[in-house]
Formats: sequence, structure tokens, C-alpha cells
Amino acid sequence: MQYIIGVDAGGTKTSCEAYSLEGKLLSSATSSFGSVVVDKKEALRNIKTGIDECRDSLTASECKGIVVGAAGAETGNALEEIESYLSKYYDTKIIVTNDAKLAMYGYLEGKDGILLISGTGSIGYGKKGNIIERCGGWGHLIDDKGSGYHIAMEAIRCIVKERDERREFSNLSDKILKHMGIDKIKYLIDFVYNSPKGQIASIVPIILNEAEKNDKTAIDILVRAGQHLFDIIKTLYNSMNFSNGYVTFSGSIMKIPLVRNTVIHRMKNELPNLRLLEKQCSPTIGGYYIFIEESSI
Repeated sequence: MQYIIGVDAGGTKTSCEAYSLEGKLLSSATSSFGSVVVDKKEALRNIKTGIDECRDSLTASECKGIVVGAAGAETGNALEEIESYLSKYYDTKIIVTNDAKLAMYGYLEGKDGILLISGTGSIGYGKKGNIIERCGGWGHLIDDKGSGYHIAMEAIRCIVKERDERREFSNLSDKILKHMGIDKIKYLIDFVYNSPKGQIASIVPIILNEAEKNDKTAIDILVRAGQHLFDIIKTLYNSMNFSNGYVTFSGSIMKIPLVRNTVIHRMKNELPNLRLLEKQCSPTIGGYYIFIEESSI
């Protein structure tokens, strides 16, 4: 049976899955990180290991193509290096792109539309025919509005505002400070400037918990996050001149009902031609859709 292998090469693991030409999952394998930004030589070996294990139970000559979506693939000439490396070992068509494009094709099933991603960071990708554009994703120091990091920093700014206005800390602020292990406000600066963004974003569950208890500040922060994320969709919709299409979501923040519902509510009111595509999938299936599109199968 002829098949295609999709590879999601991330910063912590590499997922490989083989699909028939009809899109049926045939086999899967997992190896260590595949991001060339972490360690180029090791990442390349890990990608090859995953591919080899994925096709162990399949006929090598039946592999019609390998599509790799790698984190950091657009850094320097990484795209060319990954393709060149794999071409030495596999006599088949090889396509290399970034992990976000792989995910977009997977979640949208190759259709035209927009993928909105919000986890620690936030970004949107639009696909219209063979045109792909992005919006956001500039990093937490520039603009990651609607992301977990941004939500956490909104709450931290509320703490600072309460302090500057000489007000008692709210219940939300008290819980966040306790979570940080801060007993004096002066240590807040050290925490923010010396903590990785993932650690700061770990405040989000506290905000969510308080929002579920009807804390107004927490609710306002999450609603604003939804508004910011909708703006990403609207920007792509306008810049790419969509008249219809699909929207799909990915990332932990998009699982928060208040954020998700805010985005959906504004979509229905302002962009009614966009249809929500409810999709949970492995990004590797994006490799299947990319290959089918580029090979005109």
C-alpha cells in the first residue's frame, strides 16, 4: 500500500505518522526533539529515527513522500539542510516546512481558512489557495496579545496598579502572589524579569479559577484576551480578502470557555461567512494534506 509520512518535529519530541493515499492512519512513531534550534545534528538524527520506526512495518518502496514540519525550520538555511539530510537516506519526494504550516493544513484539512493558535504565545495563519499569511507571533516582548503570557501579565499589572493606588490586594492578586511565592511586593520585579515566560504563563489557571467564581477582574482579563485573538482572525480575513472559509483553533488558551466563546461570538456577529471547524488532530496529518495538494493527487 502506498503511503505518505507526516513528521511534526518539535522542541521536545518528534511525532511521525504514515497515512495511506486515502488519509487512513497506518503507523506511528515518536522520537526525541526535532527542532534544529535546539541541536541541529541531534535533531536531524531524531527525525530520521522517527521516520525509520514509523515505516518499520511498511514497505519502504511504497513511500510516496515525506513531509516534515519542523520548529525553527525557517531559521537560517535549516529548510534546505533538513531536506538535504533526508534526501541522502530516502529515495522519495521530501517536503520541508515549519511546524505551524503543518498544523494549519492538519486542522483545516487542507481547506482555505484561518488557524488561530494561543498557548503561551499567540499567532494566526491564513490559507487561501496557495497563499499563506500570518498575523501575530512576534513574541512576548513585542506583541503576543491573547496568549497565556499576556493574560498572566494583565493580572500582574492589576497587582501593580493596586499597589500604586494604595489599595488592598484583591483575592485574585493575593492568590497570584502566593503562587509566585512572593510575600513582599518588591520581589515581583525579580520574578517577572528573571522567570521564563512559561513560568509566568502558569498563573493562567489561577485567573481561570477565579473567573469561574465570578471575579470581575479575572473575567475582564479573559474576555479581553478573546477580543485580542478575534482581532487576529479579523486582520487575516480582511488582508486576504476572504469571502468565506473556515476557522479552527489550537492551543491551551483556546480551551478556556470564556476566551473561546468571546472569539466565537464576535465571529458570528462580524464575520458570519467564516465557519468554525471543530477539529482535534495530530499535526502530522497536515503532511498528508500538503503532499496531496503539492502532488495534485
